[in-house]
Amino acid sequence: MNHVNVAVIGFGHLGQWHAEKVEQSSHAKLKFIIEPFEQNALKAKEKFPHVKVIADYQQIIDEVDAFIVVTPTSTHYSISRNLLEKNKHVFCEKPICATMEEAKKLFQLYQQQPQPVFQVGHSERCHQIWQDFQVPTAPYLIRILRAGVFKNRALDVPVTSDLAIHDIDLIHYLTRSRVKSVQAFAVKSRGKEYDTVSIHGDLDNEARFEIFCTRDSLIERRQWEIFHHKGTEYIDLMTCQRQSTTGDSDSYQKRDHLALQQDSFYQSILSGQDVYVSMREAIDALAVIEAIHGSIEKQSSQRVNY
Repeated sequence: MNHVNVAVIGFGHLGQWHAEKVEQSSHAKLKFIIEPFEQNALKAKEKFPHVKVIADYQQIIDEVDAFIVVTPTSTHYSISRNLLEKNKHVFCEKPICATMEEAKKLFQLYQQQPQPVFQVGHSERCHQIWQDFQVPTAPYLIRILRAGVFKNRALDVPVTSDLAIHDIDLIHYLTRSRVKSVQAFAVKSRGKEYDTVSIHGDLDNEARFEIFCTRDSLIERRQWEIFHHKGTEYIDLMTCQRQSTTGDSDSYQKRDHLALQQDSFYQSILSGQDVYVSMREAIDALAVIEAIHGSIEKQSSQRVNY
């Protein structure tokens, strides 16, 4: 095999971008777009007239090697389960599932299969700044601000599962530690799910973090600060700038996160390299999100159950 035959499930806002990246890849061929909603299906046919657009992925499940799942979170478990049962490679956008119960069932099934590739789309790992970044020795405090303007999308999940989960995954990835406990407060401003959340947490290496995350801001911001015994690191993920109280400052190159993730996915299939974000790592991030939800509901600190 020198390329991967791919189907994209879901042609909404993010699904369109994924389809474009498949088309541009030298390691993949876009064979199908699956979109049950007529308006989106028409857009897919107009944009990709040479690609077959259908409503049900079950019709072609045996005709492709891999699927990219870009559907509402509530459908991630059922779709991923069906694909794994057919031993198909899966790239599922985050969060991996709606609940930890679903995620654990999916992981059990995954372990029983002949190990197809399963990658989860936590795209914030792709920033070039993290490539050689080293978090200092604990104790330290990480303070994160993630603010987005209202875009009327992903409203089926709270901002925790939509945006804050990016930073939880990054904390795990960069510190090589797990979140031990969390305390959170959240506000609804646009619908039935939380749109703004404040999170305080402890890591198992005795460091701490704070996250303020909203999808109902007037200004887009993505900022990290790390306070430690040698000074303070400031990273702006929007402007790709890094500054430090030690006098160091630099910028880094903006990268195509979807293309990087897709390339990792295809190389994992073709040559066995590690995926960008594994199922286990995605489940760990979801475990923290579930603890955050418990803290919001019970108005108390909650331990994370992995």
